[in-house]
Amino acid sequence: MFSPNLPDLLSHIYDAHLIGAYTYIADLNPGASRQALLVVVDQLPFGVLKKQQSLSKALRKCVSSLKLFTREELLQSLDVFPIEFLDIINDHTLIAGQDCLKSLEVDPAHLRHECEFYLRSTILKIRENFAFADASPKTLITDSLPMVVSISKYYLRLLGKPVPHTAAEAIIELRHVVQFDTKVFLDLLTLKSKVKPDMVFESYLTQLEAISGQLDVLNA
Repeated sequence: MFSPNLPDLLSHIYDAHLIGAYTYIADLNPGASRQALLVVVDQLPFGVLKKQQSLSKALRKCVSSLKLFTREELLQSLDVFPIEFLDIINDHTLIAGQDCLKSLEVDPAHLRHECEFYLRSTILKIRENFAFADASPKTLITDSLPMVVSISKYYLRLLGKPVPHTAAEAIIELRHVVQFDTKVFLDLLTLKSKVKPDMVFESYLTQLEAISGQLDVLNA
């Protein structure tokens, strides 16, 4: 829950420029312990940013992160951050001003592109860190698996499929539309303490590559 003082704090910072303020939790950041904040304003004079900076400690006590847009920037950013805005549009709480999000829509083509970007970027990062021995297989798997699960859920949503609540169910459902071996993912998710990352790392990366190589099926 947001602090009862947050709406008053936002009204003080943004004053007449405030259009709407919303709290939300992003699926791509499953470890977030507090809600994120989206603020939409009609314009953003530098003086408003300075006032916000002066009250940063109070704001930090209420939320974990801040996204700040003018209304025009918001409309222009739907194609740039489709996953993030899909999260916000589908599950947000209006805490001040008016709800200008309910009429917004995310283009499926943009969502598909960002899903592909995140998954391919994850694979490239794993390869690079492994090649330079910058991280152990355990760290590479632990850091990337939550992202893989989240992207799996977005794939399913993109295809009009039911989106399961649990990570294991999401992997199983994804297997119905993409050809890959689910075993390594399910073992990592359900047998955590019994799985040795060094032993499954090759299989994990291979199956990520298999999923990524079949992204064209999302055009269906």
